[in-house]
Amino acid sequence: MGHSTDIDLLRKRMIAQWTDKSAPLLHNNAKAGTAPPPKFIRLAVRPGTETKRNLGNERHRVIREGRVWVHVAIPIGEADANAWALVDKVTAIFSNWSSPDGALRCGPITTDIVASATHYMIAVKVFYRSSRTEQS
Repeated sequence: MGHSTDIDLLRKRMIAQWTDKSAPLLHNNAKAGTAPPPKFIRLAVRPGTETKRNLGNERHRVIREGRVWVHVAIPIGEADANAWALVDKVTAIFSNWSSPDGALRCGPITTDIVASATHYMIAVKVFYRSSRTEQS
Protein backbone atom coordinates (compact mmCIF):
# COMPACT_ATOMS: atom_id res chain seq x y z
CA MET A 1 0.00 0.00 0.00
CA GLY A 2 1.07 3.58 0.21
CA HIS A 3 0.01 6.98 -1.00
CA SER A 4 -0.92 5.39 -4.34
CA THR A 5 -3.86 3.59 -2.70
CA ASP A 6 -5.36 6.89 -1.52
CA ILE A 7 -4.63 8.62 -4.82
CA ASP A 8 -6.34 5.83 -6.75
CA LEU A 9 -9.46 5.89 -4.57
CA LEU A 10 -9.80 9.68 -4.71
CA ARG A 11 -9.21 9.81 -8.48
CA LYS A 12 -11.77 7.05 -9.10
CA ARG A 13 -14.29 8.89 -6.92
CA MET A 14 -13.93 12.08 -8.97
CA ILE A 15 -14.04 10.29 -12.32
CA ALA A 16 -17.16 8.30 -11.36
CA GLN A 17 -19.03 11.30 -9.95
CA TRP A 18 -18.13 14.09 -12.39
CA THR A 19 -20.98 14.20 -14.89
CA ASP A 20 -20.94 17.85 -16.02
CA LYS A 21 -20.01 17.62 -19.71
CA SER A 22 -19.82 21.42 -20.02
CA ALA A 23 -16.52 21.33 -18.09
CA PRO A 24 -14.36 18.32 -18.98
CA LEU A 25 -12.29 16.69 -16.26
CA LEU A 26 -8.56 16.97 -16.90
CA HIS A 27 -5.85 15.25 -14.89
CA ASN A 28 -2.76 16.88 -13.45
CA ASN A 29 -0.52 14.69 -15.60
CA ALA A 30 -2.21 15.68 -18.88
CA LYS A 31 0.00 15.79 -21.96
CA ALA A 32 2.24 18.86 -21.96
CA GLY A 33 1.76 21.48 -24.64
CA THR A 34 -1.95 20.95 -25.15
CA ALA A 35 -4.09 24.02 -24.64
CA PRO A 36 -6.84 23.58 -22.07
CA PRO A 37 -10.45 24.01 -23.20
CA PRO A 38 -12.27 27.27 -22.38
CA LYS A 39 -13.98 25.66 -19.37
CA PHE A 40 -12.47 22.74 -17.44
CA ILE A 41 -11.92 20.99 -14.14
CA ARG A 42 -8.37 19.82 -13.33
CA LEU A 43 -7.79 17.13 -10.71
CA ALA A 44 -4.61 16.57 -8.72
CA VAL A 45 -4.03 14.63 -5.52
CA ARG A 46 -1.17 15.90 -3.36
CA PRO A 47 -0.04 13.43 -0.69
CA GLY A 48 1.41 14.99 2.41
CA THR A 49 2.48 13.34 5.65
CA GLU A 50 2.80 9.70 6.57
CA THR A 51 3.22 8.44 10.14
CA LYS A 52 3.65 4.86 11.35
CA ARG A 53 3.04 3.37 14.77
CA ASN A 54 4.33 -0.09 15.55
CA LEU A 55 1.57 -2.50 16.58
CA GLY A 56 3.87 -5.51 16.98
CA ASN A 57 4.32 -8.60 14.79
CA GLU A 58 5.61 -6.38 11.95
CA ARG A 59 2.24 -4.60 11.78
CA HIS A 60 1.93 -0.83 11.74
CA ARG A 61 -0.89 1.67 11.95
CA VAL A 62 -0.14 3.96 9.00
CA ILE A 63 -1.78 7.37 8.82
CA ARG A 64 -1.51 9.37 5.62
CA GLU A 65 -2.78 12.89 5.03
CA GLY A 66 -2.94 15.04 1.95
CA ARG A 67 -5.06 17.27 -0.25
CA VAL A 68 -7.17 16.82 -3.31
CA TRP A 69 -6.76 19.92 -5.50
CA VAL A 70 -9.42 20.61 -8.09
CA HIS A 71 -9.01 23.69 -10.25
CA VAL A 72 -12.29 24.97 -11.63
CA ALA A 73 -11.72 27.20 -14.66
CA ILE A 74 -14.07 29.23 -16.83
CA PRO A 75 -13.24 31.84 -19.49
CA ILE A 76 -12.49 35.33 -18.25
CA GLY A 77 -15.60 37.44 -18.77
CA GLU A 78 -18.06 34.64 -18.04
CA ALA A 79 -20.15 35.15 -14.92
CA ASP A 80 -18.20 34.02 -11.86
CA ALA A 81 -21.36 32.44 -10.48
CA ASN A 82 -20.92 29.77 -13.19
CA ALA A 83 -17.54 28.85 -11.69
CA TRP A 84 -18.96 28.74 -8.17
CA ALA A 85 -21.76 26.44 -9.37
CA LEU A 86 -19.06 24.03 -10.59
CA VAL A 87 -17.25 24.41 -7.25
CA ASP A 88 -20.49 23.38 -5.52
CA LYS A 89 -20.57 20.21 -7.63
CA VAL A 90 -16.95 19.40 -6.79
CA THR A 91 -17.45 19.93 -3.06
CA ALA A 92 -20.55 17.72 -3.12
CA ILE A 93 -18.40 14.87 -4.48
CA PHE A 94 -15.92 15.00 -1.58
CA SER A 95 -17.88 16.53 1.29
CA ASN A 96 -17.79 14.09 4.23
CA TRP A 97 -17.01 11.22 1.84
CA SER A 98 -15.26 8.09 3.05
CA SER A 99 -14.07 5.03 1.16
CA PRO A 100 -16.21 1.89 1.32
CA ASP A 101 -13.89 0.35 3.93
CA GLY A 102 -13.87 3.56 5.99
CA ALA A 103 -10.05 3.80 5.92
CA LEU A 104 -9.98 7.00 3.81
CA ARG A 105 -12.00 10.05 4.81
CA CYS A 106 -12.36 13.50 3.32
CA GLY A 107 -12.49 16.44 5.68
CA PRO A 108 -12.49 20.23 5.49
CA ILE A 109 -12.77 21.91 2.10
CA THR A 110 -11.35 25.35 1.31
CA THR A 111 -11.31 27.49 -1.82
CA ASP A 112 -8.97 30.15 -3.21
CA ILE A 113 -9.01 32.29 -6.33
CA VAL A 114 -6.02 31.49 -8.57
CA ALA A 115 -4.39 34.15 -10.75
CA SER A 116 -4.64 33.29 -14.44
CA ALA A 117 -4.31 35.36 -17.61
CA THR A 118 -6.76 33.16 -19.52
CA HIS A 119 -9.31 31.85 -17.02
CA TYR A 120 -11.27 32.76 -13.93
CA MET A 121 -9.97 29.95 -11.74
CA ILE A 122 -10.90 28.65 -8.31
CA ALA A 123 -8.82 26.09 -6.43
CA VAL A 124 -10.87 23.68 -4.35
CA LYS A 125 -8.71 22.00 -1.70
CA VAL A 126 -10.05 18.94 0.09
CA PHE A 127 -8.18 17.61 3.12
CA TYR A 128 -8.06 13.81 3.35
CA ARG A 129 -6.78 11.32 5.91
CA SER A 130 -6.37 7.56 5.75
CA SER A 131 -5.64 5.12 8.55
CA ARG A 132 -4.78 1.49 7.82
CA THR A 133 -3.02 -1.44 9.44
CA GLU A 134 -0.16 -2.62 7.23
CA GLN A 135 2.48 -5.34 7.39
CA SER A 136 6.17 -4.42 7.07
